[in-house]
Amino acid sequence: MTRFSLTFVAIAFAAALSFNAAAQVLGSGSHTPAAAGELTKKYQPIADRIIAETLKDNRAYDKLTELCDDIGHRLSGSKNLERAVDWAVATLKRDRHENVRAEPVMVPHWVRGRESAEMIEPRHMELSMLGLGGSVATPAEGITAEVVAVTDREELESLGEAVRGKIVVFNHAMPPYTEERGTSYGTTVQYRSNGAAWAAKNGAVAALIRSVTARSLRSPHTGAMRYEDGVTKVPTAAISIEDADTIYRLCKRGVKVVIRLKMEARFEPDAPSANVVAELRGREKPEEVVVIGGHLDSWDVGQGAHDDGGACIAAWHALLAIKEL
Repeated sequence: MTRFSLTFVAIAFAAALSFNAAAQVLGSGSHTPAAAGELTKKYQPIADRIIAETLKDNRAYDKLTELCDDIGHRLSGSKNLERAVDWAVATLKRDRHENVRAEPVMVPHWVRGRESAEMIEPRHMELSMLGLGGSVATPAEGITAEVVAVTDREELESLGEAVRGKIVVFNHAMPPYTEERGTSYGTTVQYRSNGAAWAAKNGAVAALIRSVTARSLRSPHTGAMRYEDGVTKVPTAAISIEDADTIYRLCKRGVKVVIRLKMEARFEPDAPSANVVAELRGREKPEEVVVIGGHLDSWDVGQGAHDDGGACIAAWHALLAIKEL
């Protein structure tokens, strides 16, 4: 490239971000529309060259295919994650990136185990469920309890002692995406993150949350949850939109709903892993650093193409395009 002003750009593929929010440190300063327009004008030709470079072949897609099909899921603490780390280091070196390395780090190691949920009253129905990452287990025989179904936290709090000893089902709907509203993910995901603690504070024995998605074909979504210090840890899982709606309708008609939940989830001791880093050294501003990347781990029930393999490969090939230009 004819002009590249940073000392280096580094890509860092974090080994595990599934259970801990990633801290994002952004530069501060004055950003006005006029200033943004000037930056766009200045760097548009360079951006156009980078984009054209990335579109000339399918090498990025080929790498994503290897990561997802040859290695598969990369749950934090698993052997597959370590295979992915080794693969990333070797492939980055093959792309002739600079200072490629694996920086050791300890990562959480949660194991899903076998799990199931079934409605046993007023009729038998197997529920489509996935335990939430970080959940505790049920007793070996499971938890069998009557259900309290609510749409939001306020409705839960209004029930008082009626929640004690029950399984709470949060049927909090995520509305479909619109350009005006966006995804509503940020507000809806609070029920996945905090539902177990909210339910336990009210005496519940377990919590089930409606999957955090606007579309479903009885396909539950897993994801991270968290407990609160000093609050009883109760098992928690996601169920499909369709199942959550069915349970909610029954409860609102006054029909008694009983669910049996079984989960073997557990935490193993933190496991050794690594963050994978590669660099492209620049020449004009030695004090400036840009870091881009993503998390290399993924949930155990898929291939991790979307979360977050695609972003890792996009960052990788952004750097590769700049290097090759």
